[in-house]
Amino acid sequence: MGTNPMWWVVVPLKDTHRAKSRLGGDPGERRRLAIAMARDTLDAVRQASLVAGVVVVCDTDADVEVFTMSGTSVVVSDRSGLNGSIGFGADVVRSRSASRHLAVLPGDLPYLRASELDMALGRAAGVESGCVADRPGTGTTLLTSRAGVPLRPAYGGGSLQAHRAGGAVELGVPAWSGLRRDVDFRDDVTNDAAMNAHTRAMVQGSPWEWWGSRSNGGAA
Repeated sequence: MGTNPMWWVVVPLKDTHRAKSRLGGDPGERRRLAIAMARDTLDAVRQASLVAGVVVVCDTDADVEVFTMSGTSVVVSDRSGLNGSIGFGADVVRSRSASRHLAVLPGDLPYLRASELDMALGRAAGVESGCVADRPGTGTTLLTSRAGVPLRPAYGGGSLQAHRAGGAVELGVPAWSGLRRDVDFRDDVTNDAAMNAHTRAMVQGSPWEWWGSRSNGGAA
């Protein structure tokens, strides 16, 4: 039986001063939440046994120090938009070695477990390109590309359909998995036992009750 391949994970992060605007409320609280969720996401990624390295792609120099930690390489994108930042990070990884397997994750997965990521990456080893749907089933959380296969990010409205049209195969991750629980709206933040440490500390210590009240709508 062969050994599962190791993956390099690209995590694009929007300028934390502008992140999560759809949540509404106090900008400072939103920034604290965005940072907490990103740190929880990065902790889970770094603990996954099938992850060889992590490249964090920031929009601005001001966020580099915030996300500099053991096991990560932090870079600032010179391209606009989420997909541009992902492409920048992918180029950074493969410029060091073209034989690297790539995975992309958003930085707003505060319920993610390392074991869930390992399960998905193990399945991704069997396809050229793979993807994982968000809980509503229209957006994308994880996108993968094996060595030698171009990464074609198409994040934005209806990204799951776009990624499937580009050849990505859904990896069959169950709906309850933290890998599918990204945060777009306030009622995506539920104060339950599955929430990881940084986000839990933030929402429990905040004067604003984050969970249970959707502030506005918008496309995933």
